[in-house]
Amino acid sequence: MSDVIHISIGSEPSQEIAAAVLRSSILRRTSRPVAFSTSWEPITGWHPAMQEVPRLKRGTGFNTWRWLVPRLYANRGRAIYLDADQVVLADIGELWDQLQPGKIFGCVTDAVGIFGKKTPEPGALQTSVMVMDCELCDWNPGALFDQVLKDQMPYKDLMQARFLERGRIQSIDPAWNHFGIHRPDTKLLHWSHVASQPYRNAKHETAGIFKQELHASIRAGHVARGDVFRCCAAGSLCMTWGNKLPENGKPANVIGGLPSDAALRNAPLGEIDRGLT
Repeated sequence: MSDVIHISIGSEPSQEIAAAVLRSSILRRTSRPVAFSTSWEPITGWHPAMQEVPRLKRGTGFNTWRWLVPRLYANRGRAIYLDADQVVLADIGELWDQLQPGKIFGCVTDAVGIFGKKTPEPGALQTSVMVMDCELCDWNPGALFDQVLKDQMPYKDLMQARFLERGRIQSIDPAWNHFGIHRPDTKLLHWSHVASQPYRNAKHETAGIFKQELHASIRAGHVARGDVFRCCAAGSLCMTWGNKLPENGKPANVIGGLPSDAALRNAPLGEIDRGLT
């Protein structure tokens, strides 16, 4: 697994185009082989692992996915977890390479930016971007979700990984998770606040970045114009840009190609905590 960068994206139907643009933004900026897995895909729907765990009552439809990622890779090697509502503006290999030995995962802990009208909580672990040592991620996902559902652990504690020893979490450069802002040093732009996401709110100050990435994704052959129009019709993408989209390009010759997650989908899932109560 060490030769391939494994990236797992948390997505759902409303994030179809966003997830595709995210994948393209990664592939267009790295020469290293990349393989993806995703919690939801437009043709196959929810990943089988998502169907075997309960839905939590808060947050996104894919909020459990990040905690399933190590088991998808049989708790071996490394994996990167990303929310769908992001674009990567640097070589993802930089994030992949920086995890220190003995650290469970690395994430931003002193986030900057804007979340709606708020700023990120100081010192909070932002698990929407993680580079993980899957072998050290030995938590039991089903047990964690069960605690949240039974009100034995606050949802916030799950999402901020407060069930783990803080000293074993590596703090990474905040530029790898800039919330709703774009600066010269931004390596990953994250539109975490749903109402502000540029494919819903074309007036967001960083909407031009998403538009630029969307157009580049279409030209690279990673996103089809027809899919954009289909999602616009479904109300999940702003129609403002509909008549200004470029023509489809031929799939770019990217090292590693544009891998599907078929191998993971067809592999035995192992024990994904079927015994939930």
